[in-house]
Parts: sequence; C-alpha cells; structure tokens
Amino acid sequence: MSALTTVQYYFYLFIYIVVFMLDDMVVFAIAMITMKQVALNTKYASYSRLIGGIIMLIIGILMFFKPEWIMFA
Repeated sequence: MSALTTVQYYFYLFIYIVVFMLDDMVVFAIAMITMKQVALNTKYASYSRLIGGIIMLIIGILMFFKPEWIMFA
C-alpha cells in the first residue's frame, strides 16, 4: 500500500522483527542470569530437569496417540 522498494520493505521488516523480539531477549537474559545465580548443580536443577523431561515425554506420547487432546481448536 505504501509503494515501498524491496530494500525499504525488508528494512522495515527487519526493524519490526528486532523490536518484536527485544522483550523476548530481555526475558531470556534475565532467566540466564537468574539460573547462573541459583547454580545449575543444585537440587532445584535436578528436579526441574526431571519434571521437564516427564512433561516432554507426556506431550510426545499424546502427540503420537491422541494429538487432538493437545490441539487448539
């Protein structure tokens, strides 16, 4: 609608993606700093890995046998 050139179009698309991802990068950085403070070798890390693995296993089984249960309709 704005009759942009190809270079302008991709420039604006790039700017949009960078701004859109900026909050995600901030949240990721905060999570990494927090994990570094808590330390990855604690009991918390062991339990979180176990719970994460169990959740991923359950999701994988559901995707294989009952994918309609995890679909957003």
